[in-house]
Amino acid sequence: DCHRGSLRDAMVFWCVCTKGAADSQVEEVINTFRNTGAMAEVAYKGSATDVDGECTSGAEAPAMASQRSISKQVVKDFTQSVRAGRPITLLRERADGLTVDRVDATLSLNPSHALFTIAAPGGQVNIDILCLCDIYALAWDGDAVFPKRMLTHLTDDESKRLLRLYYETYTGKLRCLMLLESAAGSVDHFVLGVSALREHAALRVRSQRHWAASKSFRR
Repeated sequence: DCHRGSLRDAMVFWCVCTKGAADSQVEEVINTFRNTGAMAEVAYKGSATDVDGECTSGAEAPAMASQRSISKQVVKDFTQSVRAGRPITLLRERADGLTVDRVDATLSLNPSHALFTIAAPGGQVNIDILCLCDIYALAWDGDAVFPKRMLTHLTDDESKRLLRLYYETYTGKLRCLMLLESAAGSVDHFVLGVSALREHAALRVRSQRHWAASKSFRR
């Protein structure tokens, strides 16, 4: 598992939510975070949380509840947007290294929330959500993980929207895509949404394996 711990992992914690989402699948994506033991380990200055993510003490309780509610909505909105087809822009550097093409594309999610498809003129890329390794945002992670030659071709606005997505192919090869989110203000939403969907998929697989193992043991 090459998914690294970072700010987005802390953000995923806030996806714990109560009932009420209109879409049952979206609700399932968010509610899986109730079952992660890691939540019991998360500590925030001036507050404490129980395994359900409820604040049990501290002056930051209202802020925590508010942030959790906001993040719940962010994940729900992102999931719905990719199910409908979320517009993005792919960046492709030409062989001469002097030009970067900007290609309109669409990021979509299959009904079982297991496969991302990035479709662009000339073809598409299918990415198993469990094969997602990491996602970087220039605005958060700085320029160390981005090709410096590529950065010189971007405007200031594009730099604020720049993302780099790493994934493994079905043959085990590591690949990456450079893309632009539609707006600088939604970059954090994109990162949180992708991270939440990946974590949900991983938890689902672990749950299925646990169930299969328990059935085998009972036999």
